Amino acid sequence: MWGLFELWGTGFLWIEVLMMIFFVIYLLFRNVSIVDLGWSLSFLCFLGMLWFFAEGNFWRYLLLTIVVGAWAGRLTFYLGRRFSPGRDDPRYERILSRWVFSSSLTVKVLCLYLLQGAIASFLCLPFLLIFSNGGSQFSPWEVYGVLVWSVGFWGVATADSQLARFRAEGLLGEGVCSIGLWKYSRHPNYFFEFIVWVAYAMMALGSSWGFLGLMSPCLMFYLLVWVSGIPITEEIAREKYGQAYELYQQKTSAFFPWRPRF
Repeated sequence: MWGLFELWGTGFLWIEVLMMIFFVIYLLFRNVSIVDLGWSLSFLCFLGMLWFFAEGNFWRYLLLTIVVGAWAGRLTFYLGRRFSPGRDDPRYERILSRWVFSSSLTVKVLCLYLLQGAIASFLCLPFLLIFSNGGSQFSPWEVYGVLVWSVGFWGVATADSQLARFRAEGLLGEGVCSIGLWKYSRHPNYFFEFIVWVAYAMMALGSSWGFLGLMSPCLMFYLLVWVSGIPITEEIAREKYGQAYELYQQKTSAFFPWRPRF
C-alpha cells in the first residue's frame, strides 16, 4: 500500500502533466485564461489518481467523487462557457505584468500554469486523507461535511447565476451587480467557494491525521481574500465603474455575507 506522501507526490505529478497539456493549448491560442479549465479539471485528475493507487472504502470513494465531481463539473462548464479565444482575463494580464523575474511572457505563463498546478495539488490534501480512511462506517464529520458542502455548492452556483443574469440583462454599463447574494457580499461566489473547501476539510476530520486537511481551506481563504481573488478583482472593478463601485464597497461586506451598511 502506498503511503500518503507517495500518493500526494503522484497526484502532484499528474496535475502538473495536465497543466503542461493546457500550456501547449495556450501556445496555440495565446490565451492565458485557458488555465482556469486546467484548474477545475486538476481536482478530478487528482481523484482519478487516487482511484488507481489508493486503498480504502469504496463507498467513501464514491461519495467524495460525487461531491467533487459535481463541484468541478459545474465549475468547468461555467468557465468553459465564459472562455473566449479572442478575449483574455484581465486578472492574469495584471498578475503577469507584475512578475519581473523574466522578460519572456511565455516563461511567465509557464510558471503561472505550474504554480496553479502546485496550489491545486496542495488543496487536494483533504481528498487524500479521506481516501486513506478504510473504515466501513461514515463518521459524523463526513455527514456534516456533505451538508456544509451542499450549502457551499448552492451558494456559489446561485451567485454565478445571478451575476450571469445581471450581465445578460445588459445592466453592467449602468452600475454594479447588487442583486440577490451580491447585495450582502461583494464576492459571494468567493465566500461560498471557501465554504465548499471547509466542507472537504470537515469530511477529512473523520480520518487519521484529518486535521491536516484544515490547511486547505486556510490556503483558499488566503488566496481569495488577499492574493488573486478580491484585491485584483476589486482593482479592476474600481477602474471600470469608478464611484459606483466605491459606493458599493462602502455599503457591502467584502467577503462574509452581511446586511448592507446603509
